[in-house]
Amino acid sequence: MDNRVDLFCILFSFVFLLLTVTSGSTVAGIVRHDTSDQYYRELAEQYPSVGRIWSGAEDGGSGQYSSGTLIGSRWVLTAAHTIVGSRNHFLIDGVIYDADRVVIHPDWSGSVFRGNDLALVHLDRPVVGVNPAVIDVSAQVLGEVTTFVGFGRTGHGLSGPTSNFGQKIAGHNTLDEVGSDFWFLLDDSLLMADFDYPYPLELALPANSAFGDTAIPTILAGDRRINRMGAADPLALEMLPTIGDSGGGVFAEINGDSVLIGTISMNLAWDGSNNSSYTDMVGVVRLSHAGDWITSYIPEPGAFSVLFLSGAIALARRPRSGI
Repeated sequence: MDNRVDLFCILFSFVFLLLTVTSGSTVAGIVRHDTSDQYYRELAEQYPSVGRIWSGAEDGGSGQYSSGTLIGSRWVLTAAHTIVGSRNHFLIDGVIYDADRVVIHPDWSGSVFRGNDLALVHLDRPVVGVNPAVIDVSAQVLGEVTTFVGFGRTGHGLSGPTSNFGQKIAGHNTLDEVGSDFWFLLDDSLLMADFDYPYPLELALPANSAFGDTAIPTILAGDRRINRMGAADPLALEMLPTIGDSGGGVFAEINGDSVLIGTISMNLAWDGSNNSSYTDMVGVVRLSHAGDWITSYIPEPGAFSVLFLSGAIALARRPRSGI
């Protein structure tokens, strides 16, 4: 009887995952409900290379909204699933640039499950006044704290998104698992993070909650917390990306420098409500799987040398297994 119950729980969770994947109208972030969003906005100011992308009219009155990171004077890295049609625009430092070319990753299948959710957007003229992000394609970031930056909707972990697009938010999360290790349908180019609830379970869910203990794999020192992977305690500025953050930058501190190591791609939920609230998860496309493709389109001397020199330094300094 117990085995049948366990099998039912597994199948039930599997169905919920299938039904609650978000890649958009695009998948600025959902923050802790007990922390002022001012701190998240101030953190975002440290990442000027992340801008806003949309399709349709240049005035932004309609179309699909997402985020992207400037990685060359005329190149923006974003998520492939956010590109709609031929009229795309990029807003950074208060200036709008039009896209004159879009390059989709050759291994993008149209499914966020399979990874490679990347696109390069070429702008009609060079961006001035903003330095492109430095990319590290060799950084070993599994288990490391990273910073997500995007222009999506905002809200907090108890409610999910409650505001419109356009507010730039940055926050932290730990990349806990490789996608294929977490769930067999996910590609190994994805790294996963979850949104940890900051208080004991008894304060988070009513006694008759439909979650049940099957949704709580981690018990720490008798203090039950909602947790999907990694440590159960949230970071001080923990956040999870949401609608409009897709294509936004994921940064890590490597040797004292902030470098771009991934792109926000998709969300997952176990609870049937994929709104980036507590317990939901995000998938990040790691750039270590796309370095050759990126540099084949961005021949700018500065960007090219930084990519591989930084990678070589990271490999020599951090000989870890995994990523």
